[in-house]
Amino acid sequence: GGEYTQGSGAIALLVKHQPKLLTIEDPFGVATQGVHDFFKPRRTVSKSDLMKEFLQLSSNDGQSADELLEALPNSLDVNGVLDSNEDSIQVFKDTPVFDGQYSNWTYQNRIREAYINFCEQKNENMESPISKDYINTWDRMIFHLPYAFHGKRIASELFMMSLKQRGIWKDFSQKIQEEPQIQKFESQEAYEASRIKFLRSITKTEEYKEFVHQKLEKAQRASSLVGNMYACSIFLALMSCLESDLNEGTVLTHSTFGFVAYGSGSKSKVFEGHLQSSWKEVVANFNVFDKLNSRKEISYDDYEQIHRKQLTKSIYTPSGEFALDRVGQQGVRLGARYYKWEEKIE
Repeated sequence: GGEYTQGSGAIALLVKHQPKLLTIEDPFGVATQGVHDFFKPRRTVSKSDLMKEFLQLSSNDGQSADELLEALPNSLDVNGVLDSNEDSIQVFKDTPVFDGQYSNWTYQNRIREAYINFCEQKNENMESPISKDYINTWDRMIFHLPYAFHGKRIASELFMMSLKQRGIWKDFSQKIQEEPQIQKFESQEAYEASRIKFLRSITKTEEYKEFVHQKLEKAQRASSLVGNMYACSIFLALMSCLESDLNEGTVLTHSTFGFVAYGSGSKSKVFEGHLQSSWKEVVANFNVFDKLNSRKEISYDDYEQIHRKQLTKSIYTPSGEFALDRVGQQGVRLGARYYKWEEKIE
């Protein structure tokens, strides 16, 4: 599971003094915890086990794995895959190991902790760590989006904190499930399962849907056409929001945006950005949706071959971009990748 959310892409941005688009100021709310909710494993396999697997899959002249290992060169030169001068070989796979529900839970916890840390720094001279409802003051909220609708599915707890800060939670809570209390559960797992259902009940209310429409919806539009861009998905969400608001004639100058970033492992940052008076002239050059609409579709067979690294040439002729030229074939350059600029094809 999860492959339907996969995507790729890159976004370049310029960081400078007196920016024309957006200023980002301190503080940054931060939260981290070491968990394995999503990762690409690096594993090692012994040469002996690799030989045994090879022998099982192919016919041989009766040689054992140990005999084949003895035949390998023992010099400092590296002339092949098995000639690595070490007893084991590291194996790296692009296919990640993940647990979707667990990843959602860690995302939810980190953004709550990062938001509280943000508030503590903003209000360091005040009695309460959350003395101001920043969520309600933000004109837009820009989330890291592993898939388009993840932001609206994960923001329910921040929405609840906002309602509590404004003193309107008690009336709202009559419309949803009762908030679970951890001391009433026999295990952490049972509590987490109950809390997930409770937070989901918040997302079904009209108040929450209006919150999503006002603060989150525009940011998810481009993501719904791309998939997971990993670290740069938060910037795609920002571009999607700004271009949509520009096209709709929204008055946003000097608006404040709240950013909620996340990375598996897991960690989160929460910070603010302030839109500048020249934002429209910058956003007018984005053309995000035109670029997405001009993409070229590939067949499922081509996709499978790309995924399995079975294609040796690009499906489409590179134009106005850097492209892989060749891969080193011998000596210390074996596997080295060389790129060159391809002129734009008119």
